[in-house]
Amino acid sequence: MRRSAWGDTKSGKVRSITLPASAMAAIRRLKRVQAEQLLAVGIRQDADTSIVADPVGRPVTPASLAASFRAFCSVHGFDVTFHGLRHTNAISMLVAGVDVKTAASRLGHASPALLLSTYSHFIRTADKADADRLEAMFGG
Repeated sequence: MRRSAWGDTKSGKVRSITLPASAMAAIRRLKRVQAEQLLAVGIRQDADTSIVADPVGRPVTPASLAASFRAFCSVHGFDVTFHGLRHTNAISMLVAGVDVKTAASRLGHASPALLLSTYSHFIRTADKADADRLEAMFGG
């Protein structure tokens, strides 16, 4: 899927990312369930039906999604904002060893410089941990 239900990116450029096979399988399962739910109320799902939709297939707005996420976090005791998930994703990619250029691209940054400046504190911590691992491997 190469579109956003919420409009153009800040740069105006189309951005696509490759999802893992498990994520694509989950999306296909979600779309099957969604198709059944929509048919139950007399609506046929089509190629333009958003994955993130209300009970009648209309795209959910960013504000509504954020409000639902806040409510979910409140009920379950999580202290994170919806935007905080973006930071978690960035750090998770770096921890997993995704190179900075690829991570920046997946986040939609025009260059790795923004990622490096935003997460430099984390990158320094990871660098220290790597040095400690190398010391354990090769040190005396």
